[in-house]
Amino acid sequence: MLKESILYIGFAQSVFAAVVIGTKRSVSVSDKILIMCLLTIAFRFMVKVLYQEQLWFLNSDFSVSVIPLTFGPYLYLYTTYLVEGRTKFKPFHFLHFAPLVTVVALYLLFFKSVISFNVVKYFENDSYLAVRIIFGLLLYSSILIYTVLTFVKLREFRRQLGTEYSYNSGKLRLNWLNFIALLFSLIFTSYLIIGGINALSFTEVIDLESFSHV
Repeated sequence: MLKESILYIGFAQSVFAAVVIGTKRSVSVSDKILIMCLLTIAFRFMVKVLYQEQLWFLNSDFSVSVIPLTFGPYLYLYTTYLVEGRTKFKPFHFLHFAPLVTVVALYLLFFKSVISFNVVKYFENDSYLAVRIIFGLLLYSSILIYTVLTFVKLREFRRQLGTEYSYNSGKLRLNWLNFIALLFSLIFTSYLIIGGINALSFTEVIDLESFSHV
């Protein structure tokens, strides 16, 4: 019951935050990226709700696991557009989501209903172990790469403060983005550690599902 409540609360909060930002008098490109990120998080909650109600047709563990492939690109693009103040989205930036599309396509074509992404069984020595390992490496490489790119972008922005930007407004922007990037890094480092403990021990030592929804 507690898990279900967390799922519904998380879904409602994500949608509410997206609506609040979307109804601002002036919605920038960076705002739109943040809205899409919040709606993606809401979708992740919805997947778990639908799965519990037996209304979700895909593997729930895979669906929830693959969605974080969007979070790194969202973080980097949000930082880039907010820092640079761009007024138009560049279509080639959709390429940042190519790994997600590729992974989902491969899953639907070759692995649907035959491979489990349950973290407790992640390193189970079956015929799909290599596939799960490759997916895990792709996921955490994506998170690491985009986190590094984000901090590089913030370092460049920090150097530009006082020359191209109003110092006060730029400082506020920098502090906000630093907070987001550090929080993102902390959450996924914790997620990696907890997931690793559960996977390597082949048991749910720590309830990763509840942690991931908090």
